[in-house]
Amino acid sequence: MKSDHSEVVRKHVTIMFTDIAGYTALMGSDEDRAFKILRRNRAIHQDLAKKYDGKLIKELGDGMLLSFNLPSDAVRCAIEIQTTCKAEQIPLKVGIHDGEVTFEGMDVFGDGVNISSRLQADARKGNIYVSDSVYRNVKNKKDIRSRFIDEKSYKNVDEVIKVYQIITSEDELLEKPTRAQKTWRKNLNYALAAVLGLAIVVILIWKFYPSNIGDQERSIAVMPFSNETADSSNIYLANGMMEEIRNSLAKIGDLRVLSKTSTQKYRATTLSLFDIADELNVNYLVEGSIQRQGDILKINTQLIDIKNDDNIWAETYRSGINNVFSVQSEVAQAIAGQLKAIISPEEMKVIEAKPTNNDEAYDLYLRGKEFFNRGGKSNLNMAINFYERAIDLDSEFALAYAWLGMAYFQQSFWDDYFKENFGDTMKYFANKALSLSPDLSDGYWLLAEYYWQTAEYDSCIVYAKNASDLNPNNGYAYEIMGKGYYFNRDYPNALINFEKCRRILIGDNVQYPRILDWFSTVYMAIGDYEEAHKYREEIVNYNPNDGYWGLWLLNLMKKEFDLSKIYLDSLCALDSVGWCRFSLMYYYIFSGQLEKLKPENDHLDLFSITEPHWKAYILTKLNRHEDAKEYYDQSFEYLQKTIELERITGKGGINPYDLAAQFAWIGNKEKAYEILYYMEKEQNLEGWMVWWMDYDPRFEAIREEDAFKEIIQRQEERYAEIRAEIETMETAGVF
Repeated sequence: MKSDHSEVVRKHVTIMFTDIAGYTALMGSDEDRAFKILRRNRAIHQDLAKKYDGKLIKELGDGMLLSFNLPSDAVRCAIEIQTTCKAEQIPLKVGIHDGEVTFEGMDVFGDGVNISSRLQADARKGNIYVSDSVYRNVKNKKDIRSRFIDEKSYKNVDEVIKVYQIITSEDELLEKPTRAQKTWRKNLNYALAAVLGLAIVVILIWKFYPSNIGDQERSIAVMPFSNETADSSNIYLANGMMEEIRNSLAKIGDLRVLSKTSTQKYRATTLSLFDIADELNVNYLVEGSIQRQGDILKINTQLIDIKNDDNIWAETYRSGINNVFSVQSEVAQAIAGQLKAIISPEEMKVIEAKPTNNDEAYDLYLRGKEFFNRGGKSNLNMAINFYERAIDLDSEFALAYAWLGMAYFQQSFWDDYFKENFGDTMKYFANKALSLSPDLSDGYWLLAEYYWQTAEYDSCIVYAKNASDLNPNNGYAYEIMGKGYYFNRDYPNALINFEKCRRILIGDNVQYPRILDWFSTVYMAIGDYEEAHKYREEIVNYNPNDGYWGLWLLNLMKKEFDLSKIYLDSLCALDSVGWCRFSLMYYYIFSGQLEKLKPENDHLDLFSITEPHWKAYILTKLNRHEDAKEYYDQSFEYLQKTIELERITGKGGINPYDLAAQFAWIGNKEKAYEILYYMEKEQNLEGWMVWWMDYDPRFEAIREEDAFKEIIQRQEERYAEIRAEIETMETAGVF
């Protein structure tokens, strides 16, 4: 962790951001070539930056961040870099913006960095995108050609940015810009004609194609398919067919499709379809059954409009296993047609993609998914076995590679948590899957999961966005994106994505309360305890243990000890061992009842489950300093290791906070402040931490110091602004 004493310098410069398109997929398919391209790309940037009086500030994976004194130098350098990279088949994207930035040590901050990064992300492969501030400086240069692309609104940037493309070759002039030009006078007649034409189409549809769809939302839940084969072992086929039809529907952005796990609990329910739809908040249900005779499947499906109590579509398919993918695609398209949902060409391509041509490999994959969904180490081992056998039969089966990576990751999570190669197997199989199938949503979701677990939140967000673009109803993609934004301290976008996830996971008794927990966590982070309390109370309806646990902790942080104890008693009445013991331990610490936590005290044996840093604190308060030292050493090693390896709790979670508290408690004030200042700079001092600091006993030695009070005051002002921003968004109905 570095000190906060680096020199701060503000300059007006031109910032260039470059990135190699498709580099992650290349790493998965040909690692040697990927590293060769990375080294050559670095050399090109270094040589040409010097030629144009530029400076290479830092490398960001396969990306480069450079600064120039003049916009014209930056653009000329970018043109030569692109020309060289194209000749050597390095697919580069470049963004350039001119403005004021702040240099601090080896880091650079400000709109210049933010906007150039966004421009690079928007650019197509082989293109250079620049902002209007750069364009104004180069538009009259005879050797620089450009064209207008679009107007863009970027996050945390107040003004709208006009985006221009720098032309590096005659071929680029023939390319269609990624956005239509907004010259209103030129397009006004076309717009009016389009509106008139659309009105005529709507009238004709209304007159000649009556429908009961109306304005109701196209929200669908696919119910568990029944297995009508005498052999009960074929349930995996029924589950697999239901899941894949659901997945095909989920790729249509015009539909809201609930997750598979939202409907599993209704397999043997006595509830009416109306009650199920009401619980799930959907307007349509899909039901189905499977009957197998040898290699022939009989598949019955029907679509039910709950609001109008109408079975609006039904079909029976007879198919060999080798044609089952076509059936899944047909069903999805038929349902979309009945609901008049629009399927884009890109969505159609993804829906019709066949994951494998090998029937036996697909059968093994479905068996693997059945075991994976059951969870537990033994089931994961079985899933891995089936996935690997499927890959043996079809070495290009991308979907099997993706889920093999996830199975390995879940199987070895805690064994590898403190290893340098944590998650590498999952990353490898995700890249392998994407190298075989670049449109595989699950592959991008897997990479997002990897980058979240390794605390690389920008990459996590990018890959989660890719996953949700390819599958607009991938609830897990929205969840991981929300978590990425949360740890990037972008709380509004975290809430937006958690809301998208919530709407897909309604009805899932495990996943849905987990999303409610994330909502509560966000509101706790910004100091809105009333809103956090609301979500915790809703969790009680699904999982009382987790709900009561959250409520006692929330009230403990508010110093509402009596109310906290009421919720704690409710928790212990349900679970007198697990969460109860853990919660009692914290309650006794913060309510000052340390005598109940003595190591020799048999009261629920609370000392044994206490974390090392709190064991050290308890023993010190009990004047057992020699015994405390052992636990201090353990806690420092654990906390520093999670920070060094940049695990989630180490980079942006509770562990830096606990480390600062430890240093404050042992009297190392300088180190405590260094960590707190660093957390301020990284925006990792969450609202609940700020509240907690004010009475966390480990900060007693510095609590009355002006520097400590100033930290709390700055953070309270910051979170007041964030709460006001979110309240405005809530009023506007954003989430």
